[in-house]
Amino acid sequence: MQEKKRFLNPLLPKKNYYGDKKDEYFFRYSYVPDKLPSIQKSIVSWCFWIGFIVIPFGFAIVFTILRVDRGETLTQFSENYPSFLLLSILFQVIIPLIAFAIIMTIDGARILFNGGIAFFLFYFLFNGFNYIIVVFLGLIRGGGGANISIVTLNIVGAYIQVVLEILIAVGVFLTSKQLQYDFKRFFKSKKWWILLWAFVLFVAAFIFSYIFSLISQSIENSIGQGGSANQDAINSILGTRENPNIPGIISVILLSVFVAPFVEELATRHAIFAITSNKWKIFAVLASTIFFAGMHVTGGLDFYNIFSFLGVSIVLSVGFVLLRRVFVYTWFAHMFFNTFTLFFILISFFGGIVLPF
Repeated sequence: MQEKKRFLNPLLPKKNYYGDKKDEYFFRYSYVPDKLPSIQKSIVSWCFWIGFIVIPFGFAIVFTILRVDRGETLTQFSENYPSFLLLSILFQVIIPLIAFAIIMTIDGARILFNGGIAFFLFYFLFNGFNYIIVVFLGLIRGGGGANISIVTLNIVGAYIQVVLEILIAVGVFLTSKQLQYDFKRFFKSKKWWILLWAFVLFVAAFIFSYIFSLISQSIENSIGQGGSANQDAINSILGTRENPNIPGIISVILLSVFVAPFVEELATRHAIFAITSNKWKIFAVLASTIFFAGMHVTGGLDFYNIFSFLGVSIVLSVGFVLLRRVFVYTWFAHMFFNTFTLFFILISFFGGIVLPF
């Protein structure tokens, strides 16, 4: 197949995505096999959008509005709204499971081949694990075992998440011929080339993240809300300046710097494009951008904070397309971004230094 001209392609080098002279692999093993009928491509894309974007995030938006309107924390809202847990399981697990079954029935072989299965493993293991934690916490509190703190549970959960995400990465890599070839090409390529473009993405992500964070702060101030549930969870794991939690700090470093960038880029960039780019590429860009940003604010019912993550998500999704849809670029850029952010979080948290951003 001949490579189609891409928007902004003159800004990219005339070599392929690894700096080699030939670019035969990606378009030989296209995400869109010719033998899949057009109607089936549409069904797969729409099932993904409805089952994993519109319904789960729509549920989160509605309940975020309800929580903010009632002026309650997430814990208070969950206790005062008994049906919240059952509804969240329905809209965030059961309906996505139905969409997953339809997608795999239609296009399962291709999704296994190109690594698209990474998204589904990530989504269901991540959500399933969160619900197990919630139920377990309720059981120990109901049984008089409230001496187990939420902080301890978060730290244990972080280590379990590290293990689960490593298992996802290994399992997907072993089943995806496309990923195996990508890594083979990566280790034979010019590493400086990849690091250069990853650094460019990192700088762009930092700039966009700062701009969008200003929008997020403005929204928080206008509705009388403050902080991010995701950031609050990290802060609780880190401990305090006087009493730092070393196991918690190690778990955050492992997850934020080494494990999460790889698995999140594999699942929310490579896999989403592999699943949804059957019909309209813009749908894949939007799905990847929205899901990556939305997954960081859904659990805490603070969807108004989505702009805090939307800036970096836009850069990584667009960069993924411009750099020929090879997730190694965005993986390194994501790792640079998380490392940089975590470094300054630790300085601010334990050094008492007020940062200007």
